[in-house]
Amino acid sequence: MDRIIQSPGKYIQGADVINRLGEYLKPLAERWLVVGDKFVLGFAQSTVEKSFKDAGLVVEIAPFGGECSQNEIDRLRGIAETAQCGAILGIGGGKTLDTAKALAHFMGVPVAIAPDYRLYRCTVQRIVCYLHR
Repeated sequence: MDRIIQSPGKYIQGADVINRLGEYLKPLAERWLVVGDKFVLGFAQSTVEKSFKDAGLVVEIAPFGGECSQNEIDRLRGIAETAQCGAILGIGGGKTLDTAKALAHFMGVPVAIAPDYRLYRCTVQRIVCYLHR
């Protein structure tokens, strides 16, 4: 029996990786839509914006509406297309990340996801970033 494993193109983990997200994401696109749940954006938005700015990237922030649905995907797609975003970053929990992946799929653009481990009650701030092309 054949066994096939398909992993993300890149897996990044480490303390304060959020400060270097722009550096890691720069090869994929110049303009990014960041889809984040409101809880995570509350403590991470300014850091993400600075990371992207420091890397010379343009970022548009879009708070996640709460449900992974076609209506939400369409709403976010409108924001991404208006801002001419060439890639999607989902940051937060499961529904947010699923929506970001679906959005990128329908748009045909790269996606990166950054689940925030603070959502899972870890004591150290760690961000994991999966990059999919």
